[in-house]
Formats: sequence, structure tokens, C-alpha cells
Amino acid sequence: MVTDFLNQLILSFCISLGMITGGSLLGSLGALLTGGHPATTMMDLAQRLKIWAAVASLGGTFSTIRVLESMLWERQLAVLLQQISLVAAAFGGAHIGYVLIYWTVIS
Repeated sequence: MVTDFLNQLILSFCISLGMITGGSLLGSLGALLTGGHPATTMMDLAQRLKIWAAVASLGGTFSTIRVLESMLWERQLAVLLQQISLVAAAFGGAHIGYVLIYWTVIS
């Protein structure tokens, strides 16, 4: 049970991270091909993709929100903390991806 949760936590983090880095890099390639500014486009895409990467890594917000709501009202704190941890891992992966893109563009 713990290993399944840990696997989900790591997958959620890595999916968010990959969506930010991959989407930003490929988007900057598109900007390069169309005559735009790759660095500016990369930063803009990394910022705009943060929320979508976190949502996609969770498999959609409605099921997670529904689970959070039901666990809150039923006072199942262990499951509630697991779901909050998954959301935090997804947002953490997205933010780390943004920071990596930021460091790449700035340096």
C-alpha cells in the first residue's frame, strides 16, 4: 500500500516536471521556426503550462477534488493527507520544471 502511494507520488511529480520542460522546449523550437524569440516563448510557456501540468499529472481535477471533499466530510484523514500529498507533488514538479526553464533562460 505504501509503495503504491509512493509510486503515484513520484509519477505525479515526474509527469508534471516533464510536461513543463518538454512543452517549453518544444514550444521554443516552434518559436524559432516561426521567427519568434525562443527564450521569451520558453519562459511564457513554462509559466502558462504550470497549472495544466499539475492537473494532467493528477488525471483530472474533478476526481481529486471529489475525493478530497468526501474524505474531509467522512473524516478519513489518512486518505485526505495522501490526496493532498499527491496535489503537492504535482505542483512541486511543475514548479521545479519552471525553475529549471528559468535557470536555463537566465544563464
